[in-house]
Amino acid sequence: MAQLKNLKLIYHFGQDQNSDIPELSGNYQILYFISEDELIDLDFIIPFYETCLQKPTSIPIQFSSFEDLKKVALSLCVEMKAAEMFLISSQDYNLALQSVQNPSDLKESFRRYGQTINNEEILGKNRGGWLQSLSKIKDITKRKD
Repeated sequence: MAQLKNLKLIYHFGQDQNSDIPELSGNYQILYFISEDELIDLDFIIPFYETCLQKPTSIPIQFSSFEDLKKVALSLCVEMKAAEMFLISSQDYNLALQSVQNPSDLKESFRRYGQTINNEEILGKNRGGWLQSLSKIKDITKRKD
């Protein structure tokens, strides 16, 4: 699979009406899963959910905590070889869309309004390459002295 730059997971947050205290409990429901150029079927997420959280699910995919949502998102990010994933609520997604002047600003708007999950397996390699280059430059300058 080719490396992707980023993914977007758009969710709806609402009260969990099945809870004993719905006002104090949350429910995160995945609405859309988007790669750089396509909408991905939500059925794709189910095995990652079941593996990460050790419980079955079906459509609609719901999470009782944001931490569980982040755990599954990171698993998807690693499997799909994406550098990062933006988790953004449907309300914040609409704000992000309204705040941009042109499409190239959309990624920064997602960063501002959502939460970014970083795939360190990919970003770490890229960062290591930069740091390695910097250390090579230091080695070269030391030899000149």
